[in-house]
Amino acid sequence: METTNTIIKVVLFNHTVGYLSWNEKRKRATFEYEQKFLDLCIDIAPLTMPIKSVRSQNGMPWEGIDERLYQGLPAVFADSLPDKW
Repeated sequence: METTNTIIKVVLFNHTVGYLSWNEKRKRATFEYEQKFLDLCIDIAPLTMPIKSVRSQNGMPWEGIDERLYQGLPAVFADSLPDKW
């Protein structure tokens, strides 16, 4: 069985923040910051995905939260969507 991923580019104020990928098989998203966005020092999620963390600085992806509230998305994206998106 082939697993397909959907990838979207996240843009804020005409700057590419990074890329969000949905893995249908795992029912979970991952997000990776764009290096140029990290250089701007705009911290969109300082509590859950801080740009100055080792994970962000090394280009490691942030995984979505596997709780009903977040539905497999990183918290910053789940919080920006309407309920029951």
